[in-house]
Amino acid sequence: MSGVYCPECGSYIEELGTQFCPHCGASLSVAATTAEKPTPIQPMEVPPPPTPSAPTAMYGELGERLIAYIIDAVIIWVITAIIVFPLFNGYYVSWWFVSWLLGFLYFWILESFNNGQTLGKKLLNLRTVDEVSLEVAEAGSYFVNNLSRGSGWIIIDLLVGLIVNSTSDERKRYRILQNWSKTVVIKST
Repeated sequence: MSGVYCPECGSYIEELGTQFCPHCGASLSVAATTAEKPTPIQPMEVPPPPTPSAPTAMYGELGERLIAYIIDAVIIWVITAIIVFPLFNGYYVSWWFVSWLLGFLYFWILESFNNGQTLGKKLLNLRTVDEVSLEVAEAGSYFVNNLSRGSGWIIIDLLVGLIVNSTSDERKRYRILQNWSKTVVIKST
């Protein structure tokens, strides 16, 4: 039994005298008349794509975060004074409630729609972001993160957070609401 191998696809063709390969259509006029199998073409090895590494960041230190908070607190108190005195003159309105509400709204809205930054954080090149992706977090995460902002509860949030995170958190989360909201404060580039 004698035949030829197609020089293009390597298929064995038994019928001698065939001018075209029945499998790929290549011309067989150059093919040998003996049944010698051509060396198969080795597929080129493609290296696997690089695996994405986890994003890295420089986390905000406690001192610079406190300075940013003080800047934001002053802004909130000024806004509260501007709103409370003219609008509620003569009516009993809790300064602390209005301060908390405006503080909460200030932090929540600015962080949700301003790249994770309040005015204080912007001045100190800090951002509050999602702990995994290090990108802007969801508005719901900022909602939880800022529940104690603008009120005295921030002190309890900070103290409990410092105790809980004191030995185990390399991401420098200092407040318990950061744990619950899964956010971290990083330095902007």
